Amino acid sequence: MLKIAGSVPVEIPDASHAMESFLDEYETSELAVVHQRFYRQLEAREAFLPAPAPEAPPCVKWLLDHPNDWLLKPVALQHVTRVLTAQRWSAPSIVQLICASYCSDCGWGDTWVRLDPCYRAIFYTRLFTGMIATGADKLIDLNCVSHREKGYCTNTECYSNLIQYRDALLGMRRA
Repeated sequence: MLKIAGSVPVEIPDASHAMESFLDEYETSELAVVHQRFYRQLEAREAFLPAPAPEAPPCVKWLLDHPNDWLLKPVALQHVTRVLTAQRWSAPSIVQLICASYCSDCGWGDTWVRLDPCYRAIFYTRLFTGMIATGADKLIDLNCVSHREKGYCTNTECYSNLIQYRDALLGMRRA
């Protein structure tokens, strides 16, 4: 095997032109505008203070009340971000809430020794609010049946309806 590796020429192709085109396209995209707005709002925050608990359906409250290990899962972070965005929470406020959950004493072990809780909150909030704003998130699974099928509904007697949050997000896109 090593003989073959030493005799076969391997050259990394020059993809710099494609990357420059990609970056040029990104800089003029709707997503770039969303990211710029996200970081302007984030920079305008003086400090990350404990965020108030949101008025949210039981499935979101459960995730926030039991963050370890629920809020380490992208699907859970997407759900929290969707619902809070539908309630007109700003992206920095969502970051603040998630970061506060990460910084609470929930038996995280050494998780935050190797990872930064605020950067993680920023990354996922930017990702999911960007997908919502640009329409990349089609929101087709923002309903109680899908949420239950994913295993993220812990309340069998829930009277909330996630469709109202999906409809609110779709309405924000049209506005």
